[in-house]
Amino acid sequence: MHWLYFSKRSPELLEKAGFSYDSTIGYNETVGYRAGTMQAFKHLNVSRLMELPMHIMDTALFFPPYMNLSPNKRSSAVEELVKNSERLGGVLTVNWHDRSIAPERLWDEFYVGLLDDLRKRPAWFATAGEVVAWFRKRRATVFEHVSMKNGTARIQVPADLPGRDLPALDLRVHRPSPSSAIKATGGSSASRVSDFVLKNSGSMEVAI
Repeated sequence: MHWLYFSKRSPELLEKAGFSYDSTIGYNETVGYRAGTMQAFKHLNVSRLMELPMHIMDTALFFPPYMNLSPNKRSSAVEELVKNSERLGGVLTVNWHDRSIAPERLWDEFYVGLLDDLRKRPAWFATAGEVVAWFRKRRATVFEHVSMKNGTARIQVPADLPGRDLPALDLRVHRPSPSSAIKATGGSSASRVSDFVLKNSGSMEVAI
């Protein structure tokens, strides 16, 4: 929504109007997590409309009434958000106005530099619609059955996961650290993490 105008009734009205998603929840005057998350989510008073939170907007970084950051501070503010998304996962939504990459604003250099930096990272560049479709795919995926035998977990998932043309889902397994490692760290037990691609095979086995 222009100027990020949003009210309690906005999700309901947008859904009634036939929209699939909204991306209004973000800051005009700063960058960061107005929705408190990097995950696309569903508002409580709607049945289907997804909210794709916005995190970085050009006017917040550049306009004098807002952050009005120096080039170095702009980079630092954005780099923190990029590192968070790389470490924790989720979506990083950038709103850069088309009038900002040409006269009258000429804010193209920073935008091009941001894209060049992101290309060097393990990121998926996607449209808002594609991102929302991926989150719908994840929300629709369920574990139909889980069983354990001899240290191996057998996980039954739907044989035909939705969104075959979208990036695959990963199954993340957290394993507790060995007791020796717990003693060495004074009692703390950081888990070991392994990721497995969730295939459309109907079932998969994971060594625990």
